[in-house]
Amino acid sequence: AVWPGWPQPATAQGRQRSPIALPAFSIQHLTETLSHLGAMRIHEVWAWNFKEEVEACLEVARSCSSGAFVAFDVEFPGVVQQPPLSATRDEQYVALRCNVDMLQPIQLGIAIADMEGAVGGVWSFNLHFSMWEDLHTEASVALLSGAGLNFLRHEAEGIDAQDYGRWLATSP
Repeated sequence: AVWPGWPQPATAQGRQRSPIALPAFSIQHLTETLSHLGAMRIHEVWAWNFKEEVEACLEVARSCSSGAFVAFDVEFPGVVQQPPLSATRDEQYVALRCNVDMLQPIQLGIAIADMEGAVGGVWSFNLHFSMWEDLHTEASVALLSGAGLNFLRHEAEGIDAQDYGRWLATSP
């Protein structure tokens, strides 16, 4: 199935590319598309339902017998190391790596689709985050709060990042 509103890549001769060459899709774009279709709910995952939801996520992945597309989206609480506009690619990478190393992610989204593009499931893993302990920028907190992120809930019910990492590293 082709997602309505998604660009259809074509070669110079006008032929469709194979699904492997399709551009990556984002959780945001997928969410917007699904909201138009009204076809699927996003599974909100917290520490208390983590085990149940990761099993459901793995089951969807296993059901894609001919292969799957997996999209990831990570929300970080800002940018603490900003490279200058004149930075080289190596300097940009160092700044990106510094931000990832210093900041605690807040959410990780996963969407799984089969090789035909049919989405089997979308999960939003809500990680533990404390505004009093974890590094962040005020501008990012304001933006994420305005988008509906509940920081107190993340602190009280969020998934421990190490538990999430262990699941990701050991999943079949």
